Amino acid sequence: MAEESAAAEAADVVWRYRDAMVRRDFDDVAACFAPNVCCVTAASGTFIGQAAIRPRVSVLADSVIEWHAQYPDPDEARAAAESLAKERG
Repeated sequence: MAEESAAAEAADVVWRYRDAMVRRDFDDVAACFAPNVCCVTAASGTFIGQAAIRPRVSVLADSVIEWHAQYPDPDEARAAAESLAKERG
């Protein structure tokens, strides 16, 4: 029962994240992360906390992200990623 509850909660976060990205509501995107989130990227270095996530997500969405999709089925996501990789060579 606890595993089902945790899975449902995780799915809810994924869908909230997806909806926020579609709306380009970067405050809501940042709210999908834990308050003390720690992200490390090669391009931006390390940043900690929801407040640090928000500006980076908006910059990424404006400059880097060409295509963004969410798939509830991992097999479907994998197939889409492989197809995109083939298209790009």
